[in-house]
Amino acid sequence: MDDILEMPDSSPAVPAHCLFTRAGRRFALPAGQVVEVVPLPRCTPVPLTPAAVRGIFSYADSVVPLLTVVATEDQNSVVPGQAQYGVIADVPWLGQTIRVALEADSVLAGEAAGALAEDIQWAELLAVVKA
Repeated sequence: MDDILEMPDSSPAVPAHCLFTRAGRRFALPAGQVVEVVPLPRCTPVPLTPAAVRGIFSYADSVVPLLTVVATEDQNSVVPGQAQYGVIADVPWLGQTIRVALEADSVLAGEAAGALAEDIQWAELLAVVKA
């Protein structure tokens, strides 16, 4: 009679958060909100939008705004430096889910990432997009 060995589940654990940096600051998103991390997309600027809106780009047959979470105190300009990635996320806002991309210099994932990072103030950031 053959012995049956039960193999442990070798699938990798899903991280709880996606940690990313921008201009020396750390931010975290729940992993369930992150759709994909892509090389920084080429954007089309949108005239008369606040500085937090870097532009729009096409992703999966839709138009996605690229936002920066780091702006200077006057909110009319962003911290200098070229981001390397776009973190595409589906985030809740006003009772619905919207897709946005956030600029990132580096991206990590892990269980404790949320404790190491600043909260993203979605209400403030997305209010800028709506304006």
